[in-house]
Order: sequence, then C-alpha cells, then structure tokens
Amino acid sequence: MVVMTLMLLLGGKSEVVARVVDGADQSIKEVQVSATEKNRFAMLGGRKIETIIPSRDGMLQVLPDPENGEAYVWFRPDAINTGTVTVFVKDSFSVVYKLLLVPSAIAAEEILITPSKTVNSVTRVDEAQRRASSWQRDIKDLIFQMATAEGDPSHIDAGVAMNQELSLWDEARLLYVRQYPTGGLVGEHYILSNVSKSDLLVAEQEFSRRGVVAVAIENQTLPPGGGTNVYIVRERTENE
Repeated sequence: MVVMTLMLLLGGKSEVVARVVDGADQSIKEVQVSATEKNRFAMLGGRKIETIIPSRDGMLQVLPDPENGEAYVWFRPDAINTGTVTVFVKDSFSVVYKLLLVPSAIAAEEILITPSKTVNSVTRVDEAQRRASSWQRDIKDLIFQMATAEGDPSHIDAGVAMNQELSLWDEARLLYVRQYPTGGLVGEHYILSNVSKSDLLVAEQEFSRRGVVAVAIENQTLPPGGGTNVYIVRERTENE
C-alpha cells in the first residue's frame, strides 16, 4: 500500500502537511521525513502513541508528548547523512507499527498512523470527531478516484476535461488535466513536468491556496524531463 502525502486543513485550524500511513502494523512502511526539522507523529482513530523506539542508537532524538498522545522525532545533526532508520511505534492498545524513516530535504512533516483493524475494541468518539473522520475519508476517496481515473480510461466520464497549461515556475510546466466536482469538494488533477536541466524538488506547500484542503504528489523529486501527477482537493465555491 502506498503512503499518500496529504496537506489537510483540520478542524478549522491552519494548514498542515500530513502523511497518512496505512497498514504499518502488517508490514514496514517507508515514510519521508524532514532531515533537519522536528517531525510530529500521531495516531488516528482516537488512539495515542505510547513509545517510539529507533532500531539503531544514536540516530534520532525522540520527544514524547504523553498529554496529547503524540511524539516529535528528528535526526541528530551527525546522523543526517547516515541513511534510513526503522522505528517501532507502539500505540495505546499495545499494537506495534513499523516505519522506515527516509531523511529528506523537506520541511517538518506530520505522520498520521492509521490504527490496526485487527484489535477488537470499542472507542468512544464524539459526533465532531465522527464528522471530521468522515470529511477526511471523503478527501482520501476523491484523491483515490482521481488516481484511478488517470490510469483507467473507463473512468474518462468521471471528471470534466480541462487541458489548460498554467504558469508556475520557470523550471516547471503545469498542465491542468481534469476536474472532479463532488458534493462540497472539487478534485483537480494536474501533471507537473520538470523542464529544467537539474533535479526539481516539489513540496505540497507550493500548491496551497485559499480553499485547498488536500494535496497529493506521486513523486516529489523530478529529474530533468521527468513528470508527476498532482492531485488537489479544494472546497467547492458557492457559484460552482
């Protein structure tokens, strides 16, 4: 299962970048994190993080936040260039998740871990949390729909063809491919191409604008001539 990069607007708060990780209790999942800044780790579904244990000593600093059930993790300055490291994350139901942290030249990340579905437990969640969970699910479903339509011509009627080339940076070409209106959300599928002679690092924050609630990028590092799909979900305006 692919780790999807999302920029989410949660609970009316400011925009944050989040990587939602599914299935880490079943198999190890690779996650890009900032090599130089603190990265926030938290559980979804009302659970809390109990501990985070690195597989190798001397590479990471871990700062627990037991009051909020989360933790902050960052690479030691002398370990940034020593490669990846596996961490074992234990939640409040004693389920262990395995993540392979890949230090990257990106801003601080928020890693949100989807809880195990194999634990037989009942968690009380208030109505506001249920609405937030449903809203996030709608966003993820719309991104999945766009990604599926891109690879399956049978979904060609699922969206509205746009085929507009937009101005972005001198180093990049951005093609607005299709639009997917649904409910109170609108999905937008773009293709970003690197037209420069050097590698291009793409961050989700660069696609942030008013009304945007999620950004998903398939490949964040583009070689010269390379391209990637970019999926944006925004709130639907009154006149749409």
